Amino acid sequence: MAANILLVDDELEIVHSMKALFDGVYNVFTATNGSDALKILSKTRIHVLACDQRMPEMVGVEVINQARQISPNTVRLLLIDAIDLQKGIGKINKNAVWRYMTKPWSDVELRESVTKAVALSQRLFASHKALNTNRGSEILVLDDELGVSLMVQGMLQKHFRTHLARGLEQAHQIIATRDIGLVIADIRKSNSNNESLVKFLKREYPHLVPVVITNQENAPAAFEMITQGLIYRYLTDLNQDVILRTLASAMVFHRQSQKQTVLAEEEVMASVAPSEMSIVGNLKSRFSGLLHLVNH
Repeated sequence: MAANILLVDDELEIVHSMKALFDGVYNVFTATNGSDALKILSKTRIHVLACDQRMPEMVGVEVINQARQISPNTVRLLLIDAIDLQKGIGKINKNAVWRYMTKPWSDVELRESVTKAVALSQRLFASHKALNTNRGSEILVLDDELGVSLMVQGMLQKHFRTHLARGLEQAHQIIATRDIGLVIADIRKSNSNNESLVKFLKREYPHLVPVVITNQENAPAAFEMITQGLIYRYLTDLNQDVILRTLASAMVFHRQSQKQTVLAEEEVMASVAPSEMSIVGNLKSRFSGLLHLVNH
């Protein structure tokens, strides 16, 4: 399905000129003022908004700032005279504007920018949709002797899909094949390997949100794990209501963290100029290579 783009300029001739560049490629919507543009945006999924700065009643930056509130996944381009840009228009909220296009622009440059903007917006919309599902809603329960874990699983089975693991190999297999978001582990026994296993899994799979069951004697060690960012919370009470409240809170934390991670990456890519994209790609590739060497 073709993407939707919205072109806004108070000069009808310019609107028609821009529209001709994209007809047959995208679904093109047009407006000659900010109010009409925002109405379209509130009713239609728009992937790219290209808006002129100099317009009566509502200038381009005002339209773009309001557009961000209405549809944050719409990628926004500002069409602006070089003189206005030099006067300090660039001091506006840069997060609201993905890219400036100085007038007069070249058709080739405008097409390339809109193509990149469409691709970015489609990723943003897809990320938003994925993050509003129940991704990461399953729980991995770690227990050496399958004692507490069976009890915990009995508590949780009506609320969460749970999986039991007795060691690293089983944990790896489950995480690789299931949609695990949370880990709950019993670390009360002095001879248990679960504390080390939780630390290892958190470093290996940063998206996981671990919760540990401990006792008063080991509570200081569990608290230290919290300060190191290795676990979300520890429990010394196996009351069912306490466990369910804690896991519900951990699930919310997991989803918020995932959303921030995805959108932060998209914002970084969105702010990079076209000429810098290849540099970012090379750095990202090199960094991934270094991580591979460190982890192996």
